[in-house]
Amino acid sequence: RGASPAIQALLADERKWAVTCHKVSPVLDAGDILARERFPIDADDTLDTLELKGQMAAAALAAQVARRFEALWDAAKPQPPSEYWPRPTEAQRTLDFTRRLDDVLRVGRAWGTVECKAKVRGMSIFVRRMQGWRAGHLHEPGTVVHQYRRTMVVAVPDGYVALIEWSSVDPALQPHMGR
Repeated sequence: RGASPAIQALLADERKWAVTCHKVSPVLDAGDILARERFPIDADDTLDTLELKGQMAAAALAAQVARRFEALWDAAKPQPPSEYWPRPTEAQRTLDFTRRLDDVLRVGRAWGTVECKAKVRGMSIFVRRMQGWRAGHLHEPGTVVHQYRRTMVVAVPDGYVALIEWSSVDPALQPHMGR
């Protein structure tokens, strides 16, 4: 529950997800559940793949509810207590190259084509696509160690992150971005 729950689930490294059909209630997302469609979150899922999985699960759920609406309505069960995830923060959206490779890549997967943010060579950028690999090295985390065309390779403590698709941010617009 909450604003951008798929992003929060990926950031929290959740391994399962569900879409539900529930009754409308005076409290947002609190109505009795008619039906639920569960599915796994794979280690390499991104915001984009999780949203697509959710859309497909919602379509299957809608068909199920349409076929058995009255029985499901009559058998609806109260929602179990669950966590409400607040809107993701700027810190959750920003790559921290002092963190381990898996943590940095998780942020990129969580934001997908919505784009995460990074500070590289004193420049604020939006990152749309990145990849990484483990490698021992002596580079300071956050250092750009290689550049080929527009791809920049940045050191993290246990490897490297290649920023493959990114765009710079006009400093005058930066305070208003992502709001």
